[in-house]
Amino acid sequence: MGVFNKIPINLKFPIKKLFYFGTYFHCLACNCRIRRFEPAGVDHEAVIKYQIIGGGFYSESLCPVCRSTYRDRLIMWYLKFKIDKKILKNGKIIHIAPEYTLYRYLKRNKNYYCGDIDLRKYPKFKQFVKIDIVDAAFDKNTFDLIICNHVLEHIPDDQKAMKEIYRILKPGGIAILQVPISKKLLTTYEDDTISEPDARQREFGQKDHVRIYGQDYPKRLLNAGLKVEIVVPANGFNYRKHGINKEERLFVCTK
Repeated sequence: MGVFNKIPINLKFPIKKLFYFGTYFHCLACNCRIRRFEPAGVDHEAVIKYQIIGGGFYSESLCPVCRSTYRDRLIMWYLKFKIDKKILKNGKIIHIAPEYTLYRYLKRNKNYYCGDIDLRKYPKFKQFVKIDIVDAAFDKNTFDLIICNHVLEHIPDDQKAMKEIYRILKPGGIAILQVPISKKLLTTYEDDTISEPDARQREFGQKDHVRIYGQDYPKRLLNAGLKVEIVVPANGFNYRKHGINKEERLFVCTK
């Protein structure tokens, strides 16, 4: 990747698009045809032990052109093919801890905001607001669409965060609430006495995670008042062609 560092930023995309061109793989985030997706992630002990989907190593994770992950591309599939285009164009959208590839797609909407509790992590982002998801400075029933991708596993009081998402979501609005989730655990594993980063990595799979969600994750969302639909692409969808983990599920919530 170092070869691209000296190229002016406005030329990087077309050059990388040409350099990685292929005929089989297709990135839904940047719409490029590419010859491969690249591996990314690390399988820490907890990831293997609890068979965590959405965490750890994945052999076809990154698009070499736009650097989207398979998680980004699954959400992009939903945005492109399942969301009302009127919402994407004019609806009120909040994107928490935004991924750059999704930001690029959504930023054309003047009612789109992205935010995080730490503004310093996003120096290139416009329409950026400081937001604490457990105490969001928005009126109730504000947003048509909320995207919160792999955030809740970082938040000690996730029930408070889920209830805040419910509060600011419009009736009939949509919240996409992705988390890493264990195939083995029936109930979520959390222990607030585990605070040291190395211990959290050992127990939860990442130094800044505070839990591993189990198969009760939809029930936790329901307890916050949200209605939950588990969404997957239709039968016949080519997961490998689009570089998407076929075990990943979308947790799409409504009010």
